[in-house]
Amino acid sequence: MCNDDVEDECHVITQCPLYSDIREHMFHLISSHDARFYELSNFEKLCYIMSDDGHIRVIVKACYDILERRIILTL
Repeated sequence: MCNDDVEDECHVITQCPLYSDIREHMFHLISSHDARFYELSNFEKLCYIMSDDGHIRVIVKACYDILERRIILTL
């Protein structure tokens, strides 16, 4: 969907403008547990999100919403 960037997991979860509203909601929920979250690099944010069992529901919901939007956009 993004012409200039490689659409890997890090890009989709932390940068892609198509999913900014989904990402903002996810980041808000995650940062409520650790205010330093926003100081991390995009790669560190992805690692932090994926490595904590407490974030499973949040990341799964975000990934589901991202895939739903992607399906709609590719129709």
